[in-house]
Amino acid sequence: MYPPLQERTKAAVIDTILINSLMIVTGDLLQWIPNPSPTLKAALFLLYFVLYEPLLVSMRGGTIGHALAGISIRRLHYTTEKINFFTALWRFAIKIILGWISVITYFTNKEGRMIHDKLSGAIVVYAKDVK
Repeated sequence: MYPPLQERTKAAVIDTILINSLMIVTGDLLQWIPNPSPTLKAALFLLYFVLYEPLLVSMRGGTIGHALAGISIRRLHYTTEKINFFTALWRFAIKIILGWISVITYFTNKEGRMIHDKLSGAIVVYAKDVK
């Protein structure tokens, strides 16, 4: 059995709250630095928004939200293996570009694979099922 859409939504909400909180705290901390570099601001944005999911998915099999929702992102035919960083980055880019269109594709197959999962060769499974 594959995780329902509610678990994936829960993970996304948790991650959104976490990333927004990090950005707010970082913005407050940057106010203490006189004339913070635009490069520093851009690097932090890149780290939080663009690299958060791909790094954690490739290193841990999921984000903090995924872990709290009890789900994991794995390779389609090798569910004991995590996807690599470049695959995770590709998956994230597709998800961001397609937005809600990707969510609609959840309902088109029994595994609940969204289009970004299909195009990246990934599948979402329950974390407890990963050995």
